[in-house]
Amino acid sequence: MVFGIAMFLVLLLFGVQVIFSLYARSVVTSVAYEGARTVAGFDASERRAAATGTVTGQMRSRLGQFGEERLHVEWNLSNPDVVVLRVTAELPTLLPLLAGDGSALSTIDRSFEIRTEEFKSP
Repeated sequence: MVFGIAMFLVLLLFGVQVIFSLYARSVVTSVAYEGARTVAGFDASERRAAATGTVTGQMRSRLGQFGEERLHVEWNLSNPDVVVLRVTAELPTLLPLLAGDGSALSTIDRSFEIRTEEFKSP
């Protein structure tokens, strides 16, 4: 009986962890894509480079405490035609078995490559 209850609780915690992980991945992906798209929208590479700090701050702000403490952002603007953004984050885990092992449930790693836009008059 006790084993059954313990197994039920472990499966319940695992289900909650999966749901939380999917939600966090969705939100981080959305915020990061929007940030990369915003930086790619600037017309000069110097303005793009200057905007990365502001956009990074906006991304962290939108994610709240999670963004301030757990989000790592890397910009690559070496190619003037492409903005590359890589975001990684460590998710808090509910199950001690998943803590610190770098499993797919405890880590978010996303990369975005957005082409820059140039206005050409007709």
